[in-house]
Amino acid sequence: MGAVCSSPREPHQRDTLIYTANTEKHPKIKVDVDKAAAWTTTSNPMVSDTRTYHSVATSPYMLPGDVTEGSRLNLQHHLIRQLFDGPNFMYIPQYVLEKGAAVLDIGCGTGIWLAEMNRDFPHGRYHGVDINISSFAQTFKEISGEDKISLQYGNILDRLPFEDSTFDYVHMQYLTAAIPEKFWPHVLDEISRVLKPGGYMDLVEPDGVCQYLKTPTKIISDFDEILINATSARGINIRIASDIAQFVQNSNHFEVIQTTRRTAPIGFDGMTGQLWKIDIKRAMMAAAGFAAASMGVVPDQWEVFVDNVTNDYGDCNAFYNLFRVCAKKGPTA
Repeated sequence: MGAVCSSPREPHQRDTLIYTANTEKHPKIKVDVDKAAAWTTTSNPMVSDTRTYHSVATSPYMLPGDVTEGSRLNLQHHLIRQLFDGPNFMYIPQYVLEKGAAVLDIGCGTGIWLAEMNRDFPHGRYHGVDINISSFAQTFKEISGEDKISLQYGNILDRLPFEDSTFDYVHMQYLTAAIPEKFWPHVLDEISRVLKPGGYMDLVEPDGVCQYLKTPTKIISDFDEILINATSARGINIRIASDIAQFVQNSNHFEVIQTTRRTAPIGFDGMTGQLWKIDIKRAMMAAAGFAAASMGVVPDQWEVFVDNVTNDYGDCNAFYNLFRVCAKKGPTA
């Protein structure tokens, strides 16, 4: 364990935290890391006109919805699961799931979380919504062979396509970059609306800016600053994750059961760090159309720029924090 180095730039000075090494921490679920590694065998996505992006005018989400992105999301799923000690849920009473709960995954992507929940709790009724669902639905069925899980279009920034008090458990992860800061109260209102009284909510969100155990290089300091400014121009606060628990508590809909923080190494700390580096690199490549212009990088030089940034992440022992907030809806909320 080591103290975080202070950075010369403001984005790195918000928190003073301790990095907790993750290597060898989860021997019981080594299979998940092995499975995650399998998702890295596809070719690295390049800046290309063949990527498929959403056309939802109200959504600021910048990443595509296609088979290549589905591969990255599945890798990310396994890494998140490993980071939080294995299960796909935390602090939710298991009997709620075993009795046959109605479960919703918001921003479900390929549906891999739903498929694994259905495997573990086959009596449940599972639904997923995503703005890219037309792109991911077929991939989901090819990967999982599942027909009983319902996947449909849904945008959390609007009204979800469900009646009030429909679900026992709502899960949402990695939508920080899709939700403008001013929409978070609406998001929590909408989750509360579709949850039954006494139902459970499980949010997993990353702090979108790295911290470092070694002094960051100029290229990654500049990248972090530009990333914050570029997303802020779209109304997004990519550092909001550490504040979500307070938002949830202040919403008056929920009682926070537990807030958990985990640290994800990027490019160091063994195989886990290498896989997180691959995830970050692929996300940066997927966002090339938007990001290259925002960063002032010539498009055909974007891959070189990404290589430089992600290699420096490893050299500077970069990591970022993931926050998990589990809460229970009140009986009359």
